[in-house]
Amino acid sequence: MDIWVRSQDKESICKVSGLTFSDECDNVAPKYGYFLIGTSEFCTYPLGFFKNKEDALQVINEFQDHVYRLEQEYLLIVALAGSFKRCPHYDIFQIPEDKHV
Repeated sequence: MDIWVRSQDKESICKVSGLTFSDECDNVAPKYGYFLIGTSEFCTYPLGFFKNKEDALQVINEFQDHVYRLEQEYLLIVALAGSFKRCPHYDIFQIPEDKHV
């Protein structure tokens, strides 16, 4: 199952294996606030910016819930179809806007 994430500004989309946050991202923005960063096998992608840590962590929680729900749906589809090979699956998670911007 592949999960793609669309950036907060809707200008990029990437397949990720995880989300993390950082208070700095290659000097792209001021040193206050938190970047949400998507990770994949070889790269990292800045996907959104939040003014406080709690909001960034909330998005990570939402992503976790999203992944869990998708995994459950996928397993049900596989069980009904009887084969992993017949069930390609992907989904897109949208990084929400910062409530404090």
